[in-house]
Amino acid sequence: GGGGGLDPWRVRRLTGREYSFYSHVHKVYSRIDLFSMSRVCVGRVKNMDYSAINISDPAPHWVDLQVCNGSYQRLQWRLDVGLRAEEGVCERLRKCMQCYLQVNDIMTQEVSAATLWEALKAVVRGELISIRAHRDRTDRAEMDRLVKEIHRRDREYAEASREDLLRDRRRLQAELRVLSTSKAVEQLRKARGVVYEHGEKASRMLAQQLRRKKATREIGRVADGMGNRVK
Repeated sequence: GGGGGLDPWRVRRLTGREYSFYSHVHKVYSRIDLFSMSRVCVGRVKNMDYSAINISDPAPHWVDLQVCNGSYQRLQWRLDVGLRAEEGVCERLRKCMQCYLQVNDIMTQEVSAATLWEALKAVVRGELISIRAHRDRTDRAEMDRLVKEIHRRDREYAEASREDLLRDRRRLQAELRVLSTSKAVEQLRKARGVVYEHGEKASRMLAQQLRRKKATREIGRVADGMGNRVK
């Protein structure tokens, strides 16, 4: 900007070369995107880099800036409804519940059926969290791999304009877009749920009706192996 801002990337990499934009018309790379910071903010930069030109031009430019410490509030866990459609998830939950019921047989343990039921829900919730965490790690690792490969193809193509590098880059970019689209659909589904529950008055009324309907489906009592109802 006109206030004498500094480019933190250039301050840290005086002789480095990086690109953020590719002109398909002129077939050249250039670095046209940067952050303009004061000297104080530049001193707080921990790391920065340009990502690959994948979803759109220009390339994302990220900066890891150290700021004052703030409190972190853990969000309430919610069931990811998309897990039900994934292959093998229902079977894994079924085996998890069977194993739990075999280990905690109500006829041999001095524990009430209500306690076993509440503990079973906690076990299932933990299994779902484990499945979701594993999927997120796998997707994140695959996205990081694709971004690095695209970035490497960009550098190679900037030095030698070969058609095979361009074709390989387009293939990697298509794979990344498919994975990014699935993540975007998931975020949109979550956003719609938040808006539905905390939106305008009409949505709040529908959300209240949904909560009342959900309350009618709650299991208040369970039965033991003999069919006797347990309070």
